[in-house]
Amino acid sequence: MFVVIMLIPLLLILGINHWIMDIYRHSHWPLFLTAWEAGIAEEFAFRLGVFSMIYKLLRHAKLRLILSIGLTSLSFGCLHLLNATQQPL
Repeated sequence: MFVVIMLIPLLLILGINHWIMDIYRHSHWPLFLTAWEAGIAEEFAFRLGVFSMIYKLLRHAKLRLILSIGLTSLSFGCLHLLNATQQPL
């Protein structure tokens, strides 16, 4: 189910992206939309996937929603920080 939810927006975005690339070959729009694709896919993966797993794991916690949001955001930020430290400037 999660994979289907993830693929629908990506397929829509990819389809729109390739259509725009055919029309505007010398434009910056295709590059811009491709960059947005990666961000949107990351957000969907974390917000839908990781959040739902953490939310289910904390089913007996008093502040279940707040803890799930906090842990998801913290892990998302840590992965970006790790990525930033591994790439050359």
